[in-house]
Amino acid sequence: MNVSVLNEDNNATFDVNRSYAVQRHYDHYDPVNLTVDVIVYVALTLGIPGNILSAIIWLRRHLNRENPSAIYLAVLAINDLVFLIVDGAAILLFRYVPDSGHSHVLHRCLLYLNSCAGVFETLLLLSFSIVRLIAIRCPLQVC
Repeated sequence: MNVSVLNEDNNATFDVNRSYAVQRHYDHYDPVNLTVDVIVYVALTLGIPGNILSAIIWLRRHLNRENPSAIYLAVLAINDLVFLIVDGAAILLFRYVPDSGHSHVLHRCLLYLNSCAGVFETLLLLSFSIVRLIAIRCPLQVC
């Protein structure tokens, strides 16, 4: 969309073309963007192996039979792993792949999967809390 802007220094009018869907500018040397990149890469580096290890531990056969909460924790670790992988792929696609129609659609799909994983995580925590509340309130009636 073309926007006319009045420059207050010399009272000149010029047009600015602002098309955010087509034109993506990312300054790699900006300190804020650099800090965000470092935080994202550290979270991906620590989160992906940590959630894989957590899912493996909680999915052991003897833990599932004795502790039903292990299933919730294993599914939560797998959901967090999906969230991290999809978020990392969306960030890499948005920043480093040239814009085309296919990458735009793929980026939208990744953002949709990311938001679904975020909502599912909230529902998992709610159900886990309800199960723990029932186990605490009625300890002799829960098998």
